[in-house]
Amino acid sequence: MAAAGIPLVAVDMPHPHATYFGADNYRIGYAAGEALARYAFKHWKSQVSWVLGLDMEQAGEFVQNRTTGAFNGIHTLFPDLAIESFVRMDSVAFATRVTSSFWSFSRAIQKTGDPDSGA
Repeated sequence: MAAAGIPLVAVDMPHPHATYFGADNYRIGYAAGEALARYAFKHWKSQVSWVLGLDMEQAGEFVQNRTTGAFNGIHTLFPDLAIESFVRMDSVAFATRVTSSFWSFSRAIQKTGDPDSGA
């Protein structure tokens, strides 16, 4: 279309050589991350050890960009929180796999402080 000089507008999904109209998922996530961090300051007295982001690989990079933005927004307000404290987990089989993974993660943290310990 570009070679033929035909203008193209892409709505919600970017397309090469098109004018894009849609959400900036990174910025949306960043704003959400800042809001979550402010909530933690106020309600949890800034006691944050881990940040868990539930991703869906099938949703593609647009949705994953929200998680990245949220992590960065949180990290901006909690700069001393180690990058290793930000954990992504695949949420495809949310009802079974993620719930099980979350509880395994939680038990490992409670027992050893290390989510990779296999506890």
